[in-house]
Amino acid sequence: MKAAFYTEHGSVDVLQLGELPRPPVADDEVLVEVAAAGVNPIDRRLRSGELQEYITRTFPVVPGWDLAGRIVATGAAVSGWNVGDEVAGLAEELRALAEVLSRHERVLVMSDDIYEHVLFDGRDYATMAQVAPEMFDRTLTINGVSKAYAMTGWRIGIAGGPADLIKTMSKVQNQSTGNPSSVSQAAAVAALTGPQELVGERAMSFQRRRDRVVEMLNQAEGLTCRTPEGAFYAYPNIAGLLGRKTPAGQVIETDRDFVMYLMEHAGVATVHGEAYGLSPHIRLSTASSLEELEEACRRIQKACTELT
Repeated sequence: MKAAFYTEHGSVDVLQLGELPRPPVADDEVLVEVAAAGVNPIDRRLRSGELQEYITRTFPVVPGWDLAGRIVATGAAVSGWNVGDEVAGLAEELRALAEVLSRHERVLVMSDDIYEHVLFDGRDYATMAQVAPEMFDRTLTINGVSKAYAMTGWRIGIAGGPADLIKTMSKVQNQSTGNPSSVSQAAAVAALTGPQELVGERAMSFQRRRDRVVEMLNQAEGLTCRTPEGAFYAYPNIAGLLGRKTPAGQVIETDRDFVMYLMEHAGVATVHGEAYGLSPHIRLSTASSLEELEEACRRIQKACTELT
């Protein structure tokens, strides 16, 4: 498993330790992957009975494919939890996960809160250290200014967690050739401590774009799209298009095939869901103007109707 503390692409890396050997898997332990919705894969290992208990308890909370997280059993000293755009930090689910993880003293949690302020429909955010006091001393919370404050180029990440872990991270960062500049740090402080009205306004703007994109995608032949709860991505399901042929005669067998078809035939850039453990979906960013998004959706609609 890769032991790396990091923020999203818009923030600076705070620690990178490279590869750690994967511990042996005992007879009563299992490796399991649960489909993620726009989140990064993080490794874990749980006893098979406990894993079943977790899945049984959690799946009714978050139906099927949009379960927040990709769970892979590991017993490594460092593990993590990454809350993504489709779940937006459900407190009940995090508490259910904490009930299991709290029994494993060697497991640490890394909670990626980068979309904390990009929530829709009046939802409240929740994070592991907040909702599970028993995991407080074993949780590393990371965040940044790239999403909520649109400061992707400033390369600033934030981390809070156990003092000994933060000190070690600082030592590693101090010896790195890439570090956050003083100008970027000052800009991040200004963003975090200044007026916050713009953050809410931007979230409402993203919500309006989300609503329009989801509406238009659901009008496309063969596509179904659930309504994201936060962030600025949409994940339409393309299952209804699999097996169809493009005008050039190519069969759409996978979400990757459909992504390439949209790129080459319609001039629309998307990402195949397989990259996020989410086939047969594709990912679209809604971080563009409403006019551009509507044009992209019209092209997608047209491309879908041209499949036979």
